[in-house]
Amino acid sequence: MSKFALEGFSRAIREEVRSHGIRVLNIYPAATATEIWKGIEGDWPRQKMLSADEMGEAAAFALSRPSEVAVENITLQNVSGAL
Repeated sequence: MSKFALEGFSRAIREEVRSHGIRVLNIYPAATATEIWKGIEGDWPRQKMLSADEMGEAAAFALSRPSEVAVENITLQNVSGAL
């Protein structure tokens, strides 16, 4: 539900700021192998998680597009499936 709310909010903001040349990007990542998982009980399959570097590369890709190109949403998943 929170991702749906974020998407709706982002669409509204995009329309408000588009004429000023401002781009709004949502990145929807799958589970990402960060230190936060050490504090969560359970045996989480780290091999199915994305790396933080992959998140950064996705953001860098979107931000490096020419100013007339708007990358609005990026969804990143592991090809082996969700956790």
